[in-house]
Amino acid sequence: MERQRVVIIGNSYTTRLGLIWSVAQTGCDITVIVVGHFGTISHHSNPSKPIDCYSKYISKIFYYTEEEGQKGLIELILRECIDKKNKTIIIPSSDFSASAIDNNQSLLKEHFKFPHIRNEEGSITSWMNKAIQKELARKIGLSIPQAVIIAIVNRRYTIPDNIKYPCFTKPMSSLNGGKKCVKKCSNQEELQEVLNIAVENGILNILVEDYIKIEKEYALLGFSDGQTVMIPGLIHFLKGSQTTPGIALMGEVIPVTRYEELVGKFAEYVREIGFVGIFDIDFFETGGDFYFGELNLRIGGSAYAITKMGVNLPAIFVKYMMGEKIEEMDNQIKKNSVYVNERICINDWYKNKMTTKEYKRILHSAEISFISNERDPVPQRIFKKKYNVMYVKRTIKKILCYHQ
Repeated sequence: MERQRVVIIGNSYTTRLGLIWSVAQTGCDITVIVVGHFGTISHHSNPSKPIDCYSKYISKIFYYTEEEGQKGLIELILRECIDKKNKTIIIPSSDFSASAIDNNQSLLKEHFKFPHIRNEEGSITSWMNKAIQKELARKIGLSIPQAVIIAIVNRRYTIPDNIKYPCFTKPMSSLNGGKKCVKKCSNQEELQEVLNIAVENGILNILVEDYIKIEKEYALLGFSDGQTVMIPGLIHFLKGSQTTPGIALMGEVIPVTRYEELVGKFAEYVREIGFVGIFDIDFFETGGDFYFGELNLRIGGSAYAITKMGVNLPAIFVKYMMGEKIEEMDNQIKKNSVYVNERICINDWYKNKMTTKEYKRILHSAEISFISNERDPVPQRIFKKKYNVMYVKRTIKKILCYHQ
């Protein structure tokens, strides 16, 4: 019997690896497209084989550089990923890949199945606009920080007089600038620095929010078929990254018990949009109040922690796309568990944001690993080799700095 083909696309090797392991449980044939900044390499060359690509569950690997734009990614998918017997299922795990698929539905729909909003081309990309997201959050009754939008036209901008300091900045769309302009600004000079970064990176709109001191930061992951929304659990960020703002280095998976009313509002939010696929919502708590952060219309980086706790969202998405019944699959997490994102952890350690002792303590204290899998051990072996190389480089850098 012909195996269903699934294509996983994204930038982060831990997110892709979690997807690979989750989808492998369905028995599907897996292709991976690694998206990165590889300059002008051929799509078939191997710039530096990422850790996830050592998984035994992968059939094919392709590399794609973001600099070539969405059109080139679609051409690669159409050239290499069509299955003549069944429609190939695509799971994007980055905003770039999610938007590329969404903006080219008309080219892909004959041979592929993918996340969508009412099958309307470009709708997912439109909903990546944070101002539109906040407007719906307000309508649903979710709390949001007050904000103004600063538009950049012909490399020029005007800072309004009514901005309260400190403030918090972020690009209007998650497609533009990534984390470069996500920053707390204590005064107008710091805000100006962020806006100048935006100008240099071609970012046209910056959202400037009232700064609210975050006491607890959360994310929730779920699946929607456009009508029914499944939210199996929450992620509580225990330790954030010092090198990659907004991403948890360590977190705790918790059941939705005690959060039912809030989770119900988030489910209503996704249902109102009509999204079909796996989603991720960031929110935070301050003074007992919960605030909506942002919606990601693609799988989140902590999704594998949910899989490890018994709710396999990627498998649910794949089976739904294959036309199978998903009602019988587990859809609620029953207990708490702590996870570590090794990719973020090793980056913070390498940049001297933590000691080697703390790095090892964090890795050993977590119950869920994004790298370790007894059934697929090679990625972890490669990760350990990567650590050894980085350890030598880090030590040399520290010695050189000491003698300067």
